[in-house]
Amino acid sequence: APDRTQVNLDIKNVTVLDDQVQLEGYANSPREVTVLVNKLNSVAQSARSADSMLPQIPNRIAFKVELSMDRGLTNRKTAKTETAGTTE
Repeated sequence: APDRTQVNLDIKNVTVLDDQVQLEGYANSPREVTVLVNKLNSVAQSARSADSMLPQIPNRIAFKVELSMDRGLTNRKTAKTETAGTTE
């Protein structure tokens, strides 16, 4: 993952379903989202930017990143979502 000097993120939602992971939050600029996606592509099978449903806030860019990762799972279809410190 990028270090703090490259990217400053506020992660609001993390969703994990089998080998699919979604990160949603805010960044300072579109460049930071691009850096994040590029860095995640080095550790994930694939990473791409998607449309975020988060409301826009001043001086921040809402983002959503979808990842495919080999997590070595044998049990499938168990979703876990974390939103701002809570687990569902």
